[in-house]
Amino acid sequence: LTNAQNLKTYLLRIFKLYVFWSVLYFPLFIYTHDFSIKNLVWGLIVVLYGYLWYITALILGMALFYYFLQKFSQKTILILAIFFYFIGCSVEILQEYFSMFSSGFIVEVAHLQIWKLNFVFFAFPFIAIGYYLKKVVQYFNNLRYLYFAVLLFSLELVFSYYFLPLGRNMLFTLSLLTPCLFYYFITTKNFQKKTFLLSNYIDKLPNSIYY
Repeated sequence: LTNAQNLKTYLLRIFKLYVFWSVLYFPLFIYTHDFSIKNLVWGLIVVLYGYLWYITALILGMALFYYFLQKFSQKTILILAIFFYFIGCSVEILQEYFSMFSSGFIVEVAHLQIWKLNFVFFAFPFIAIGYYLKKVVQYFNNLRYLYFAVLLFSLELVFSYYFLPLGRNMLFTLSLLTPCLFYYFITTKNFQKKTFLLSNYIDKLPNSIYY
């Protein structure tokens, strides 16, 4: 992520996947809807963002991270990442409350995923946390952090169930639980075996699921 040329190569590879799967999904969307100009336009929006939102978010999130990396320290970037993620979580809660008391076109637009599951509030925070995790990974070298993160996550689930609208994608405590879980798995004996790493299994599995 610190080398501009490597970053361009990586993003180009992702962009090619994005174009291929966009082309593949678009006819499927049109086939399942009545053909009209409205559905055609809506289909383009859904395919370009809805189906593959995580790819567009990843591409732009990487670019944003690289830009910040040239301007700020690692600690500042981490603080920005957590701040942006918390904004995204708050936006989702406001969206749900707003839709409970209002309806119409404005509500539909305000409720779009793009306002929360985007490169600023979703992708960039996790990219930054992942980068920071690699730099200071020893901070997570203790199961107590994982237990604490699971506890906080469970408490948020209970609180959300009773006091917040249902159907949320972004939870505040995921910003802590995700890196703790990630570190827990990459330090297992099976993961550290060369044969396991060289098999590209980890790279292929999530791609297979997502695409």
